[in-house]
Amino acid sequence: LLSPREWGGTTVPDEVLEHPLLDETAWVELRDSGRNPLDQSPLETTYQARAEFLVGVWVLKYVIPERFGIGTLLDNLQPQMLREVDTIAAGRVINGVLMPRRSSKTTTLWCVLVGRCWMRPEYMAGYTMLTLAKKAEKRFELDVRNPITRHWRDPKYRPIKIRDGKGAKGLDFPNGSVLDILAPKGEEVRSGAYDIMVLDEAGEADPELWAEIVAAVLPSFDTRPGAQAILAGTAAKYRTGGHFWKVLHNPNAARLRYGVPDDVDPVQLEFWDTVKPLIEQLHPGLDGLTTMDHMVENFDGLGWELFAREYLGHFGEENATSTAITAHAWKRGLQAGPPPEGLTAGALAVAVSPDGSNAAIAVAFHLEGAPDLAAAAWELDGVSATQRVGVK
Repeated sequence: LLSPREWGGTTVPDEVLEHPLLDETAWVELRDSGRNPLDQSPLETTYQARAEFLVGVWVLKYVIPERFGIGTLLDNLQPQMLREVDTIAAGRVINGVLMPRRSSKTTTLWCVLVGRCWMRPEYMAGYTMLTLAKKAEKRFELDVRNPITRHWRDPKYRPIKIRDGKGAKGLDFPNGSVLDILAPKGEEVRSGAYDIMVLDEAGEADPELWAEIVAAVLPSFDTRPGAQAILAGTAAKYRTGGHFWKVLHNPNAARLRYGVPDDVDPVQLEFWDTVKPLIEQLHPGLDGLTTMDHMVENFDGLGWELFAREYLGHFGEENATSTAITAHAWKRGLQAGPPPEGLTAGALAVAVSPDGSNAAIAVAFHLEGAPDLAAAAWELDGVSATQRVGVK
């Protein structure tokens, strides 16, 4: 077991030393009591990882408002949070965490970052959200800054310095450690050599942003032994071209994935009657963070495609490009057998509504060979064979 001295002399707070989950048996029992993920790389639990996480929980314990009357975050840790910690504790350089909304995914990551900075001298941590810089800053304010200011209301006795300027948010620790909140830009990530970098909302980035971020993140680890990148979020609209999808299928990466299988029939995700059993099976937040009533409201409000990404971990089409006919619809429309014969060169017409809500496609061609119902109708109308045009 590692002692606090091996963390540069930083002492573990009494509230953490007395916490039952510092014990390995209690930790593993709670961790394994929740819903099983779809995919999971080997887990590892250590005294150091448990202590650092619980220190982060202690620092941010008032992220749960006192008015809720359920105690602090220290009293409300969930099985999937411990599983997420042990996924990262395995020490892999690249880590992928796919969890549905309302699962405490990001809260767990904040606790890991803050706990490591508190316990490890001169530790460099970075957090960005691959959507907008403002969203990352807002998440920092709600999940980190505000709980710390409630924990230590008097700034004079606050053990952590809060940087709260526009575009320069983060935490500075007395031991020289730093937590930076970064904009989702390669130049921001490239500017510092980080020991750990969290790329949240990883499913939101397009292939161009991924190319920029990946080129910036991995080289920055060269001078930081043991550095880790953590890609976290919900599912993306596409598969091919997304680094998040790639990491979640990389056997050398640490992975934690709650969601439906890759080959699930999308038709099964379109109706609540078939979605509800899936939610009951895979959503870890149902153990105390959300309810099925909230789920059905979100299903009705979001629509099945967005709900499937956000709550079922279902990645959308193969490519990032939106098409008039989706890949799933195209596959469902295919019919067995050889293509029709006797078709000459024709024309293709496509129409898409201005708001993108629907589209139509038509093919026109001259018809030759054996007559069909259309040909019979033309004959009744007295239309000659050279004038016949078919529309499919």
